[in-house]
Amino acid sequence: HEQPELYETAADGSRRKITGAFRLIGRNQAGFVVGRRDRSLPLSIDPVLESSTYFGGSGDDTVVSTNGSYMVGTTTSVDVPGASFARRGGSDVFVQYGGTPYQTLIVGGSGNEQVTSVSFGPSGAVLLGGYTNSTDLPTSVQLAINRQALPAWQSNYAGGNTDGFVMLFSFISSQPISFISYIGTPGDDQVTGVSLNSYGGGLAIVGSTNGTGLPQATSTSYAPFQPQPAGGIDGFLILASYSIASAQMYANSYFGGSGNDTPLGVYYSTTGIYVRSEEHTSELQSLRHL
Repeated sequence: HEQPELYETAADGSRRKITGAFRLIGRNQAGFVVGRRDRSLPLSIDPVLESSTYFGGSGDDTVVSTNGSYMVGTTTSVDVPGASFARRGGSDVFVQYGGTPYQTLIVGGSGNEQVTSVSFGPSGAVLLGGYTNSTDLPTSVQLAINRQALPAWQSNYAGGNTDGFVMLFSFISSQPISFISYIGTPGDDQVTGVSLNSYGGGLAIVGSTNGTGLPQATSTSYAPFQPQPAGGIDGFLILASYSIASAQMYANSYFGGSGNDTPLGVYYSTTGIYVRSEEHTSELQSLRHL
């Protein structure tokens, strides 16, 4: 980082520059050295901006996450830069990925899609989740040239105000895939967290639902530790793997108590699956590996 800019603001709105710098205070921690100043006045510490750019079209555009090579968000614009085809309607998902020039993939239905979580994996894979009221997501459409569309776990909207969704894209030439699936019940459903593991091929998904009938696991390797919801809003966890040929769901389970339970995120590490939860009952505990 460049040397930060420090200044204090007087009552009349004028600014006075203050000397300062970054200082390492630990192996993975940094703080600030601040020069002489009037402690009765507000102090501002600004990083030096090295580059910036706008991104968007004539509608409303929101960046949800980026890893430097890829950018994911939502848009209502019909003229998003680099888009391969026009949006369907409402608020749609966009994924911008590297190349010369950059390209932007627009995915959505006739309703609104909201991205809640994004995970970037090795070798150019990106997994994103959220919720939608669109009944016509392109769950079986090959979205770009030379990209294989994997069969969805749930092809159709299940009902309620919203269904959750997951989208997985890989942009490397050896594994050019796309995967789009609803995750929903006749109730109200949302995907609230997704995670790709660091060694490739595995993914974890969490969400919330007040219904029954989530898509079933395509493998019987693991029995659900909670096969049915317990009441109110329950969380759910899905574990899966993907390849150039398929996306296999090998575990699917509810988790929750008699109140309302909402998972806020998930992390797929080398030692297990960790779920961060908003706990409304004493019965919900953090989850490790199945």
